[in-house]
Amino acid sequence: MVRELQVRGDCWIRTEINNLREVSRFNSDVAFCRPIDHFPVMDVTALRKPKDIFFSGIWILVSSAFVEVISELNDDRCYQLFPATVRLRNGQSAGDYFVLHVRHTVDCLDHERSEKVASRINKISLREELVGPSDYFFRERNLLRRFVFVNEAVVKIVEQSKLKGVEFLSPEDVRT
Repeated sequence: MVRELQVRGDCWIRTEINNLREVSRFNSDVAFCRPIDHFPVMDVTALRKPKDIFFSGIWILVSSAFVEVISELNDDRCYQLFPATVRLRNGQSAGDYFVLHVRHTVDCLDHERSEKVASRINKISLREELVGPSDYFFRERNLLRRFVFVNEAVVKIVEQSKLKGVEFLSPEDVRT
């Protein structure tokens, strides 16, 4: 069973990337799931203490607890992790965080069952038989920039953990 990795609404905290110019050079690599061989330490200031997963712009940031939970599932092709400095407005560290760069893609969009209006897909349907057991984190090749999908192994270990801010949606429930 494939699910979309979601960040709960209360995890959308106001953040400021302090070294935005340096980090934004990598936006197209992230958008097109290209491997990154070097990434600057992202420097983020958060309005309040983040959960175990949150967004800052297009970047997905995850806590060291999240990394520990998913560490057994990485085979170096699904995702990369890069350190991030996350501070609260008062200058205190918010803990250890990492940028999660999902670089694996799977071409599994069911074009016939997905609902399209003009060139936009309004309802996503995936051909789950094309998603393998080691496709832990991936982006659908036709929907690269927007969604991160996970397989059942990720759902199972994350739901058994005590991670905060992580939610999973069926692809059919995702609206673009």
